[in-house]
Amino acid sequence: MTASLITSLQVGQRVRAAEAFLRESQTKPPPRFTDGSLIEAMTNVDKFVDDPNDKRVLKDAKGIGTERTRNVIIDTLVRRDFLSRKGKQIISTPEGRELVKQLSPQLTNPATTAKWEMAFSLIEEGRATLEQFMQRQERFVAGLVEEAKNAQFDKLGGGPDTGPVAPMDGDGGACPECGSGVLQTRMVRNEKSKAYGKRFLGCNRHPKCDYTKWED
Repeated sequence: MTASLITSLQVGQRVRAAEAFLRESQTKPPPRFTDGSLIEAMTNVDKFVDDPNDKRVLKDAKGIGTERTRNVIIDTLVRRDFLSRKGKQIISTPEGRELVKQLSPQLTNPATTAKWEMAFSLIEEGRATLEQFMQRQERFVAGLVEEAKNAQFDKLGGGPDTGPVAPMDGDGGACPECGSGVLQTRMVRNEKSKAYGKRFLGCNRHPKCDYTKWED
């Protein structure tokens, strides 16, 4: 069918099909995030947003986080058991999914932090004041607290295989071995291990740094 013929067609006009064929296929889920692809998604998060205003805000703000903080954000979510690593893949945990489900849409909307970043820029340029920003934030937080009072979290399993890991003494401190890493509390999740369910401190630069300190 030529382009000129297509443009001459009218809405509601009937045409006769000369040929038809059926092709069967199976859709595949998108691949799981890795550190690299998740950072790229955070940088270009406007592609995942439908609202045109939010899309514009995120594009102007160049995504969520900065080049210096995006790795830290991911590592913090892993340390707090909202994300987990399986090889190179990054997977959300039941705790992480439940938290997102219960949070206010204002907090799960990536445009919220982008708007804050733009507000900081206005303050730097002298077009807004810190007092104005803080007043808005106080009202914003007060509203979130009221919402949180009515939140009902589903009960999650508390065993070593699913429950959150309570931080050990030293969690968040500097690694004494490499000096540049941060200590994170982890737990052995492998049921076949003799140390199953036991906590330990490990450096977030693993495997480059193998520092480990087990709980007593």
